Amino acid sequence: MQRIEWIHARLLTWGEWRVHWSVRSGGYVCPLGSMAERVGRTDGGGRMYSLIQLAGDTEVLQIDRAVAVLPEEMRRTVILAYSFEGGNDLVAQRLRITRATLHTRLCQADLRIRDWFQAHTAKCDQKNNFATYT
Repeated sequence: MQRIEWIHARLLTWGEWRVHWSVRSGGYVCPLGSMAERVGRTDGGGRMYSLIQLAGDTEVLQIDRAVAVLPEEMRRTVILAYSFEGGNDLVAQRLRITRATLHTRLCQADLRIRDWFQAHTAKCDQKNNFATYT
């Protein structure tokens, strides 16, 4: 079974976000939850600046929501595979599964995440289906 590359790339970004924010804040947090801390600061010269990258945060939040609805066993596998340093061998050992099983679970997670994105996109398209008048 092949991995879905665009989902794998998003999961890599999500894993970096998850590790970065977890280490920095002492727990798992949403990047938009700390928005108040990052907006409205000054650079010392009185100029305001913001560190928010809304597009990146939105993509991370989408993949986070998709991972959150995975079955428990699959969600745990994805979280460890993308947030735990040490490679697939250590992740498989920690989960007490073989590398083949790890790969199969990640492939199945890719399929479920792809389905989540398709359903989410369809739902958003229905919400934004406005009548136009000419």
